[in-house]
Amino acid sequence: MSETAPSPVKPRPLSSMPGEKGLPLIGDIVRFGKDQRTYIERLRRDHGPVARLRFGPTDWVVVCEPELVHEITVSRWGEFHKPAVNRQVFEQFLGYGVVSSDGDHWKRMHKLMMPAFHRQRIDAYAAVMSEYTGQMLDSWQTGATRDFQDDMTELTLRIVAKTMFDADVQADAKSFGEAMKVVQRVLVAHINFPVPVPRWWPGPVNRRKQKAIANIERIVMGVVEDRRRTGEDRGDLLSTLVHARDEAGKGMSDRELRDEAMTLFFAGHETTANALTWCWYLLGKNPEAVARAKEEVDRVLGGRAPTTADLDKLVYVEQVFKESLRLLPSVWVYMRETANDLELGGYLLPKGTALFISPYLLGRDERFFADPLRFDPDRFTKENERKLPRGAYVPFSAGPRVCMGKQFAMMEARIVLAMLLQRFTPTNPAGYEPEIVCELSMHPKGGLPTIVAPREKAQPVEASNA
Repeated sequence: MSETAPSPVKPRPLSSMPGEKGLPLIGDIVRFGKDQRTYIERLRRDHGPVARLRFGPTDWVVVCEPELVHEITVSRWGEFHKPAVNRQVFEQFLGYGVVSSDGDHWKRMHKLMMPAFHRQRIDAYAAVMSEYTGQMLDSWQTGATRDFQDDMTELTLRIVAKTMFDADVQADAKSFGEAMKVVQRVLVAHINFPVPVPRWWPGPVNRRKQKAIANIERIVMGVVEDRRRTGEDRGDLLSTLVHARDEAGKGMSDRELRDEAMTLFFAGHETTANALTWCWYLLGKNPEAVARAKEEVDRVLGGRAPTTADLDKLVYVEQVFKESLRLLPSVWVYMRETANDLELGGYLLPKGTALFISPYLLGRDERFFADPLRFDPDRFTKENERKLPRGAYVPFSAGPRVCMGKQFAMMEARIVLAMLLQRFTPTNPAGYEPEIVCELSMHPKGGLPTIVAPREKAQPVEASNA
């Protein structure tokens, strides 16, 4: 007599998941909106690595279990898409670019854009990165206190404009940065209270947002329209987009080109600027790491600007940046949504359930990172990194929707940090501790004050033709 196979475990309803119930009708919108980071930290602490919150009439789920993060982003990625709230919020700003789109449109645009991010093309951008970084450092005055975040924002904007669009936007960098700050604040407010606001709405907040978007679009579209008019291939990313064709021989429409250009300008500079800002702040608190990084930079570069051939030798500099991304990731959270009813982690999630994945919470989980608040770049030696569970360290997401600009950002970070450490010592004002602000990306409130402190016995840095 054969044994009866055990019945599969029936998934539990989402309503049984640990979490916060919130108030009738509105759920926890108010508490969540006041301080998203603190809220989800408390949710994780009180209810575990998979927890639910009520957001108005719907359930949202915070996922801090690496195995489930890997399922969502890699092994079952096709069962999840970008949340409707994200599309509503980003539509007016970024349109329907690769960051906010899904389905066949995303697949087509992703395929058209991929050649622009091949390693060989990215490597060619190193000379611009080192040239512009050198120009910035030449302008610094010993003893001055600068806003490091502003400097990084202007630098990364200039780099992305030149490398991806063959344009110099130095004259527009300040207005672009201010407009970006306005857009960030307003879009986060829309996420916290996700009722679509039409373009024509006359409220003062909406007017500021529309003016800021128009300022950004003016800069971006000036570059795009010039390239459309000339049809010239300058070997940059924009040339790739203008001349790209799919299997049917069809290129990008004007609207598609606008959306992807806006997306690249935004994603290509803002998150990297904030990541470098946090890294410099953390180095200012950890002189032993600074000493090791300086020794490596001096030994590898010998007083010249870095080239692509040097990057694989700047091992500790890369570890420093990765550790900074663990502790203070600029992309502190991203979202997915269930495309259909599905089971995840033993729970039945209805179609349209919004999921929060937080690299910030994952990076501070003591199950995977001992003494998680300690800054320790040796966590990211190749041996130690291989020991991490899949899904435990995902600052660039993972799977098919991993950040297309990951290699670009990692190269830029190593070049900028190496050149900074050749000439200066990270120095925070006495007693300074930043207030963390979580908008579209995580950054210090009011910027990062840094004191320009030249290195003792720093080697003169020679320009490179990388």
